[in-house]
Amino acid sequence: SGWSRSAVPRTRVLVVDDSVVVRRLVSEALSREPDLEVVATASSGAIALARVEQLGPDVVTLDVEMDGMSGLETLSRLRELRPGTRVVMFSALTARGAE
Repeated sequence: SGWSRSAVPRTRVLVVDDSVVVRRLVSEALSREPDLEVVATASSGAIALARVEQLGPDVVTLDVEMDGMSGLETLSRLRELRPGTRVVMFSALTARGAE
C-alpha cells in the first residue's frame, strides 16, 4: 500500500522555559522522537502566548516557575486562549515545584 510513516502528521510542540539550557535540552530530547516536531521555544509566558497564537502547537511544555509570568499564570491564560491545547508542566524544583 502507499501508506508511509512520514505521511502521519507529527505532534507540534512549543517548549517554554526561562532557562536557555533547559529549553535546549528539552528541545533536543523531543526532537529525537520521530512523532514530535519542536515548532518553537519561548523564554517567558508572554512570548509563549504569542507563539501559541501564531503557531497553534498541539502541545506546550511549560516550566512551573519562571520570572515574570509564572507557568501557572501562563497556563491559566493559555486555557482561555486555546482550551484544547495539551500542556506538560515540569519543574526543576522537586518538592516545591511538585506542590
